[in-house]
Amino acid sequence: MLHELSPVKLTKLRLLIVAVTFLFAVTVLSVWLVSRVSRYERPPCATCADIYASAEIPTFSICELSNNPGRYENKVIRIRARLVHDAGYIFLSDQTCGARSYIRAGFVESSGSCEGSRKRLSRYSGYETWYDGSATVLVVGSIGPAVNYHEGNGFNIECLESADGPEMGTAGRIFFEVFSSVYFTIGKVGGIILDRI
Repeated sequence: MLHELSPVKLTKLRLLIVAVTFLFAVTVLSVWLVSRVSRYERPPCATCADIYASAEIPTFSICELSNNPGRYENKVIRIRARLVHDAGYIFLSDQTCGARSYIRAGFVESSGSCEGSRKRLSRYSGYETWYDGSATVLVVGSIGPAVNYHEGNGFNIECLESADGPEMGTAGRIFFEVFSSVYFTIGKVGGIILDRI
């Protein structure tokens, strides 16, 4: 079939194949560059030094905070939980706690994070993008009037120490990383375009 094409049409077909291949490679490279986390800092985070200097920071579960929220109000504490992003709001949850397994949450304006953690949080949970999701996080903050909520108390995050995606095998992780990278890039590019309209 290809041998039946005229030399001009064959040349055009070859140029089209080269152009499509080039555009595909540029797209894959762009997605990788936008979504990759070049460096991932482990706690203690450099940008959270002021918080660490205040005192030793105890670690608690969502279960403990949900059962005794007043005991920890305005005290700096650390929590390992699932951060769920839903329609622009976030909350921390722990499925092992039973009925009351979540607490409202929000990032204070001056919050810090370990390098790479904020980008990983956006990729896994959709925070600061257009999609919803969740990530396992280690955060430092305090209970007080909830940031981003009109009433009630919540956990105000002052430092994001780590953010990790779902637990899965190697093949699942590779698929998720590629898929979430594409999704994250579309969200960021879409947000930039909408901001300029």
